[in-house]
Amino acid sequence: MLWKIRLLGGLALERDGFPPVTNFRSRKTAGLLAYFALFPGQHSRERLIDLFWPDDPLPQGQQSLRAALTSLRRQVEPPEFRSGSILLATRTHAGLHPSAFVTDVVELEAALKSGNAVQARALAVGPLLPGFYDDWAITAAEAIAARLEKIGIIEPGAVPKYSALPLTHKRLGVPPSLDHFFGRESEKAQIIELLLAGTPVTLMGMGGSGKTRLAAELALAWEGASVFVALADVQDASEVVGRLARLLSVPPEGVTEALAAQTTPLLVLDNTEHLTGATLKSLLLSLRTQLPTLRLLITSRQRLGFPGERLLPLAALPLPHSNAALTSLASLPSVALFVDRAQACRGDFQLTLRNAAALAELVQTLEGVPLAIELAASWTGVLTPTQMTERVRQSRLALPARRGRAGRHQSLWAVAHSSYQLLSPALQRLFRLFSVFRGGATLAAIAAVAEERSVEESVVRLAERSLVRQTIGNELPRFALPEALREFAAERLSEAGEEDEIRYWHSYFFTRRAERLEGQLATEQQAEALAHADAEFDNFATALATTQTSGHAEHALRLSSALWRFWESRGCLREAEAALTNALNHPDANEPANRDSRARALGGLGIVLLRKRDYVGAREKQETALAIRRELGEPDGIAIALYNVGIVASASGDLATAGERLDEAIALLRPINDTHRLSTMLMARGNLEVRRKQPLLGLPYLEEARNVQTAVGNTMGLIYTLMALAALRYELGELETELRLYEEVLPLCVAINDVVNSATAILNMTDTLMEQNADPERIVFLAALGESTRRKHGIPLLPADNERRIKLAPLLAQPHYAALWAQGEATDWQEWDSPETASPLLGLAAKSYFSG
Repeated sequence: MLWKIRLLGGLALERDGFPPVTNFRSRKTAGLLAYFALFPGQHSRERLIDLFWPDDPLPQGQQSLRAALTSLRRQVEPPEFRSGSILLATRTHAGLHPSAFVTDVVELEAALKSGNAVQARALAVGPLLPGFYDDWAITAAEAIAARLEKIGIIEPGAVPKYSALPLTHKRLGVPPSLDHFFGRESEKAQIIELLLAGTPVTLMGMGGSGKTRLAAELALAWEGASVFVALADVQDASEVVGRLARLLSVPPEGVTEALAAQTTPLLVLDNTEHLTGATLKSLLLSLRTQLPTLRLLITSRQRLGFPGERLLPLAALPLPHSNAALTSLASLPSVALFVDRAQACRGDFQLTLRNAAALAELVQTLEGVPLAIELAASWTGVLTPTQMTERVRQSRLALPARRGRAGRHQSLWAVAHSSYQLLSPALQRLFRLFSVFRGGATLAAIAAVAEERSVEESVVRLAERSLVRQTIGNELPRFALPEALREFAAERLSEAGEEDEIRYWHSYFFTRRAERLEGQLATEQQAEALAHADAEFDNFATALATTQTSGHAEHALRLSSALWRFWESRGCLREAEAALTNALNHPDANEPANRDSRARALGGLGIVLLRKRDYVGAREKQETALAIRRELGEPDGIAIALYNVGIVASASGDLATAGERLDEAIALLRPINDTHRLSTMLMARGNLEVRRKQPLLGLPYLEEARNVQTAVGNTMGLIYTLMALAALRYELGELETELRLYEEVLPLCVAINDVVNSATAILNMTDTLMEQNADPERIVFLAALGESTRRKHGIPLLPADNERRIKLAPLLAQPHYAALWAQGEATDWQEWDSPETASPLLGLAAKSYFSG
């Protein structure tokens, strides 16, 4: 007996001399262990899937079972145990080895059978598996409780009856619910019923009717994973995949596989009415075809028209009757919404007999439009309901006729117009400029564009009037217009003649913001910089569009030069290439005043083309940038351009030119003491010697680079240096040192979500272990992990990957090989979050996990 498994009073794994294990990968993983312990023997995989994942399609259930078994094996078979000594798993069955454990339930049964009441009382410390609500667990718990009650060990009724298992959710991009939601119960029930049946739903309604809020409430309540993609600021349907990829933290090519890894995921596409044409329809059809378990909910002002689409028009909230009783009025969602929002402005506001008729008339005038009701309620501290009604009617008459407004609720625009008129001139200007922001903005951004020292108090006043809304940012609060008011605010901005000026300051601020974030990429703030760049993605795109349509070539060059690294880190090379190319093609890009910015953009475009393996184009761009830098005569700029030329030359096989350019760059940088750039160039120089098969000449360069990058916290640079050092140690035949370097790399990759280098490191480890004739089980596991990591994130497999598979095939008998390969595929590479926790499964010590 190696383990004692406690099931009474809570699930725990116990072993002499070690702390008990009570935390597991998931509730279902814990349930699987409990089931194995309670019912010893081998259980068919089909039976286990039916028990624990009954609602999943068979392939998804199989994958979930594999992941649970892999996680369980890590806990019951630590490194010093031989693989398979505790957990027996074949292609068809799984269970615990009967001689490897004992349970307190078995001990309790023995005590009861022998009549040892003292021992039975000591063992019955609590109900069987509290917190587990599966039928088998409840049945077993009630059976044991009944026996204990019968002989007086516990009091009758001491074990509670069980209710439904509380659900947990994974939500991405779903707007938080910051206030009360009223009504829409029948709509929610109808939508959920359709979604569960696999029918895609398009929720249609006018601006301000509450489509986004209802979709968000449904996403928050969804029992599986939910992904909410806000598309109001997306200009072209081809950008939808990129937006979705950023939410899922995968390259665009990995979207389908990332969604497939979720259980019955709900994908919400919000505000799609402007994305007409075949592109979006083709995407939706492709997702539905490839992902049968995916559920689609779309909000729009018009029908998309893709196969299987079910339209659900969203009407206004029910309107009250003028002579309705007070209790009847209070129960209406439209009235309840007004009262709730009014109380946020004036805490003592109540629905009374005196104001009931006026309030009913107001809600009727507002046509039950939720956003219009919220805006009117924000006037509560200033106007009575009767005055509000009169103001809305006057504003509706005063609104000028505009093309395209016929399909919009006139009441909403009337209320927006009245709200706007109630603002001071300063608040009106602030409201207008909100229309240029996309995805919201921080107070600092708003103040900069408004050319004000502080705007906090003014923004709060707009928020109190429901004209802007606060959203949740990474750390700082963000504020945004309700989408239904953006066009209204934009019209006011244009009428005031301020659009060009405000857009200029918007692009100016976000150009400087992008440059500051780029500067943090080489510091310990790298992960934070990437997160902030993601939050401002829409504002950056808007600023780029402004620079292209204005005469500000310098801003276009600077902004695209600062952003391309962020796009590259997210696998969005097409976006980076397009932005840099457009900036360089700006009519004023060749002006003498823009030479420095142009050289930076050329250097960035050259690196992007290099990533796409366009060596000729990359070399041309870098040589042009170098010529400009030499004209300018600044040593650091020349060094950067020399480095870029050297990198491209090295990648294309011109190692002699690469060495010359890198040596010249390093010589220029040493007197300047630019540690970040110097470390990068030292790394490249050392790596070049490795490629030349002269690793001992490269070692001093790489060790110096490693020390500098560690000191300044340049995680991204350190990853590349460690990878180069590992390759160098391989060339020297120091394979154990090479493997330790890869173990050092992987937690750093997890820290900044560097999937590409993590997969490369894992597969390089696999190749080295094969050369060492190491444990074949460990080799197969790591190969599967590395390849599946590439596939899941849309990273193309290389010819070497196919060659490796051919070499792996003879190492193990097919059933065992397939089982290990499945375990590797089910493992998440991000579990490699530190050498201490990762090595028992994945690192050098992992050989014990497989071989004992």
